[in-house]
Amino acid sequence: MILEALQQAERQGKIGLEPRAITLFISQAYWPDVKGEAVSSIVWRMWKRGQLDKDGPLYIRLKE
Repeated sequence: MILEALQQAERQGKIGLEPRAITLFISQAYWPDVKGEAVSSIVWRMWKRGQLDKDGPLYIRLKE
């Protein structure tokens, strides 16, 4: 879901998203009751594992 949110942002010309925008995407598309803290912590762990890039508050999907 996180990667899908970032892919959609790229299609809209954005370089990345802040965790709250990722949470909004997930709540609208899949999980209305998703908790922002859960999304934030997962996004942060993905960045720490090298699965995402980061620029300030924006998380960015790695280029394939």
